[in-house]
Amino acid sequence: MSLPNKLANLAAFEQRVNAVKYHTLHDEAYLVSAAMKKYGGSFMTSIGNALMHADSKNAEKIMVAWPDEWMTYLAYGREMQRSGEL
Repeated sequence: MSLPNKLANLAAFEQRVNAVKYHTLHDEAYLVSAAMKKYGGSFMTSIGNALMHADSKNAEKIMVAWPDEWMTYLAYGREMQRSGEL
């Protein structure tokens, strides 16, 4: 992915971060955390554990630091929720 595309994606993601309300962030963090703990390697499992205990400010820091992973694991978490695992 080219730098302009990455910057455009980052700008779009930052707008999303700014638009997320506390309850949405909390709900997403739960799903992301559960998926990271189930499907992630040792590092992402550790991030998932940290996310499970994070307040909203720290959860947002994790979301901003790893936006691609956040979206990937959010999709996994939503699937876990749909299948009744959560």
